[in-house]
Amino acid sequence: MVKRILIIVTVFILTAGSLFIINLYRVGSKPDNSPLQTKIPDSVGSISTPAASLVGKITRHANNFINKNVKVRGYLIKKEIGYIIISDEASGAISMYDLPVIGPGIDAVKPNKKYVFQGMFLGQGRVFSNNSPDHLELSQPPELASP
Repeated sequence: MVKRILIIVTVFILTAGSLFIINLYRVGSKPDNSPLQTKIPDSVGSISTPAASLVGKITRHANNFINKNVKVRGYLIKKEIGYIIISDEASGAISMYDLPVIGPGIDAVKPNKKYVFQGMFLGQGRVFSNNSPDHLELSQPPELASP
């Protein structure tokens, strides 16, 4: 009689910008009293989780981000009817390089706290109070950024 042994260990490694999933498995058979025969293949997979960018990096190079899903971190600097404006700084003058944001959860965003916003970066089509031709349409509510 042959007994089969299967051991699977999954390890998750989170680094800045990536999640690596490593599957280690050992398959062996032990016919009667003979030593365990093993094969140890492993596989490594990577799931890309892009790091959040600064507001200015996106708005100052808007053509590189139009119609792309982006993750950006920033502070609320102004609430308007139907949208908010976020910036790299918690206070200061508002410029066209600050980013208007629309979508779920914007009413819950508080000043002086850094958030991560994720969604589709869209160009043109709407006029905002800071004269920005672009905006971020959220795909999910903003989350507080880790310190």
